Amino acid sequence: MSQEQETIDAGNVENRLARLETQISDLQNELRRTPTRLQLARIQTQLRGLGTQMSGLKGEIQATRNNFAGAINSVTARLEGEIHAGEVAHAEASANAATQNQRLEAANGTLQAALERQRHDARRDNLILGGGLLVAVAWLAMIQFRRPRARGLPHSKRELGMPLPLFEGDSGEPDAAFPNGKGGQPELTGDGQEAPASFTESGFAQPWTIGLASITGNVRSENQDYGLCLRGHGCEILIIADGLGGVPFGRAASRCAVQSAVQAIQGALIGRQGQPLQAIAALAMEAAAKALQAEGEKRHIAAIADGLRTTLIVTIANAREIAFSYIGDGGGVIIGSDGKVRRFVKPQKIAANVLQASLGPVIQGEPVCGTLVRQEGDLVIVGTDGVFDAVDDAFTKDVIRTAKENHGDLQQTAEQLLHELASYRDDLGYVCDDNMTLGLMGGLPAPCLSGDSTPAACPTVAAGSIEEAK
Repeated sequence: MSQEQETIDAGNVENRLARLETQISDLQNELRRTPTRLQLARIQTQLRGLGTQMSGLKGEIQATRNNFAGAINSVTARLEGEIHAGEVAHAEASANAATQNQRLEAANGTLQAALERQRHDARRDNLILGGGLLVAVAWLAMIQFRRPRARGLPHSKRELGMPLPLFEGDSGEPDAAFPNGKGGQPELTGDGQEAPASFTESGFAQPWTIGLASITGNVRSENQDYGLCLRGHGCEILIIADGLGGVPFGRAASRCAVQSAVQAIQGALIGRQGQPLQAIAALAMEAAAKALQAEGEKRHIAAIADGLRTTLIVTIANAREIAFSYIGDGGGVIIGSDGKVRRFVKPQKIAANVLQASLGPVIQGEPVCGTLVRQEGDLVIVGTDGVFDAVDDAFTKDVIRTAKENHGDLQQTAEQLLHELASYRDDLGYVCDDNMTLGLMGGLPAPCLSGDSTPAACPTVAAGSIEEAK
């Protein structure tokens, strides 16, 4: 072989070596950028390929002249060192990835343990608040849900739920809140005479009158909602409350508030003829606040975080107007006979389950009161947040459609709607995960399904505090 040919072969070897060095340098740069597992695998494959090329290159180097042996051996040694460095870097990156996976698994285990502790604490609190016996009675009452019983105010008061005591430790008799069976007042009637048939249990089945339902749902262990619907003295009354579940005694608070409000309304309608309905609604809110304050003193509860707290919505209507007073969240809308919707309850909260106002031993925030003109065919819908936080604007049409299918029986409509809501499920479980209470108050002609059904702020609301409403 001529000297010129030897020079050409040497130049080819040097060029190939330069290309290999460039490729190895690129791979090292990729390793420094903390590659992913997929990139590490690709680099490892390329390193194996480079090793194969190196083996072939060694054979060619051995075939060259002896005067190139020293240089080629030097280059080979350098390349082998760099390849080893790449393999070490790959091993370190794999070790780091394994360490991160172990940390993630440890964090996940800690989170699962914390969630299990929270579930355990929730179960313990439920047992402390309600007791195993009360939970069993609650489920039994839900099975017999379609057999509501009258309590406290015969022929005028209809209450859905169990015959539970007003507070823990009370007698538990149905009339514990009204020792004389009528709250110490004459029976609540429209004209002061004997109650007509429309004030009996069968009166609630009259088309487009009034109805109320309350259920525990399929997620919670007890029902901390409470609701009453009444007819009497020319008025229709819906009262609902939602005891706060994040603090103790929410169940007792909702019952205390509703039953105290009922007593106040009963006395006002009988003893204060001609008093504006808004003032009566405000009086009911004030009576509920005072009752919770007194109960808080008995239980030595003063701070908001200590519990005994609830929301409250009071709605009173006669043939001319609809008055309301509310504090906390929930919802209230009126569907006109033309199908248009007005919203009169604006939830007082800054985020889901974060209230700005509620009743308790100490009032948080300010109640809102107002009066609306009642028109023929208006359908009033009130409910706790378990209903209104779960539905959309189309719910008002569902209410009308279901009521018409039930021939205007609003009691059956409320029960049917709540059971349908409670049954909805998706991939994550039950959609409605809270207690639900729904009250309906109507009149003829029945609302239609056409028209604008998008709830809008009601322009006729006269909002104010309890003091402003008096």
